Amino acid sequence: MRLCKTAPFRVRLPELDRCRLAIREFVAQIKAQEPDTRMYFSLERQTSPGEFIHVMEFMDAGAEERHRNTPWVKAFVSILYPCTEGGVTFQDHRSAAST
Repeated sequence: MRLCKTAPFRVRLPELDRCRLAIREFVAQIKAQEPDTRMYFSLERQTSPGEFIHVMEFMDAGAEERHRNTPWVKAFVSILYPCTEGGVTFQDHRSAAST
């Protein structure tokens, strides 16, 4: 069963460029290394720099578990989490419709 999640967070403005680079590198690793991650993208709110939401879809619970235990997740978290205001909140979703 597919798993869909979102992860909204806000980055402190002085850390914004560093985190944008880390996000791009992180998503590139997911694309290259995680065939069971069906979708992963990062959106930054146009009207509020530093406000992000990550949207992801995993093939199943095993794919999510593998994702969470990768070296690139650990590296990304070590950069991102200290730069956020209030941390990252993961939310579970069901797919209602998609293209």
